[in-house]
Amino acid sequence: MKADNPKFSIIIITLNSGDTLAGCLSSIFSVKYPRNMYEVIIVDAGSSDGTLEIAKKFPVDKVIVEQGALRGRARNIGLKEAKGEIVAMVDSDLTSLDDDWILKAEKALKDPNVAVVRGNDLIPIPTNDMSFRQRALFFMSIAPTRILREE
Repeated sequence: MKADNPKFSIIIITLNSGDTLAGCLSSIFSVKYPRNMYEVIIVDAGSSDGTLEIAKKFPVDKVIVEQGALRGRARNIGLKEAKGEIVAMVDSDLTSLDDDWILKAEKALKDPNVAVVRGNDLIPIPTNDMSFRQRALFFMSIAPTRILREE
């Protein structure tokens, strides 16, 4: 693995995810990518089923509890904490990730015509002749929530 691999931030939002979180984290921590090149952030909305105890059994970098946070807010909280160049939003019930999914995403994102990778989908960058509003609407249409990051 080259030293120029980008750092990934993997954000998992949870709420009573005790039945699936161990499988999700096992899958994430078995990826073929240097461990020092990705971080795992869990944003929990106030679980009462042992979700946080399960998270403690794994080398999760940061666990944030934000009581009652809905999906969009929880993702934005995770995004504010993220230190990676690339952010991956992973659902807590996703337990069968390929061990090379980060490498596949990294490869896809090296293509200057790809702006977003979602599962097996590659989302092209909108054309340069689109206005800011058109671009914002384009990205909002492909994302389940609006995620804004200040530079």
